[in-house]
Amino acid sequence: MRLLLILILLTGCADLTKRGVERFAGGPDDSAPAEMAQLVAIDAPRMIVRLPQKGQAVTVLLAGERAGVKRWRGTDNAQLYTKDAMIIGTRGLGDDLIGADPGQAVQVIRSGQPGQITRIHRRLDGQDRLAIRSYVCDITPGPAEQVRISETRSVSALRIDETCHSPGGGHRNRHWLYQGQILQSEQSFSPEIGPLVLTFLP
Repeated sequence: MRLLLILILLTGCADLTKRGVERFAGGPDDSAPAEMAQLVAIDAPRMIVRLPQKGQAVTVLLAGERAGVKRWRGTDNAQLYTKDAMIIGTRGLGDDLIGADPGQAVQVIRSGQPGQITRIHRRLDGQDRLAIRSYVCDITPGPAEQVRISETRSVSALRIDETCHSPGGGHRNRHWLYQGQILQSEQSFSPEIGPLVLTFLP
């Protein structure tokens, strides 16, 4: 009975996050070029997304925000959803994160102190079945490192390591704090995609 209750709670949390992402996400459309042109015209906030495993990098623009969830969009219609700098969903990457609940990760990371949190990822497996995985993550402050925020400027930011474990495998996230905010973050949710490195530009 206790195990069943835990599974119900995990599913409920994931559904809430999924609905938050789906307020923005829809099916494939042809609106990317027009929307991107509008975002460029208004000088929308930018973020650089790097996929080291694929050797790719792209600049995405902030296309909308609702209830703290930010929707970032690239010219190829790929979309990324973040909340407090944490990835909570993706669309158009080929192996998407349907929804995620990062728990208390942001609060612990921003404190610059060690701690432990839980994360929940909600993805579809290779047969389009819902797969929910819960991680226990150890958060540990690391050294200060230089983060490049423009072609001519770098800043010193505190690196925070986040090592996540689950019975089905684990991964490592890294976050760089600057003036109490997450300036850059490396987050993983898919072995096929590999880590995504997000750099939030001023």
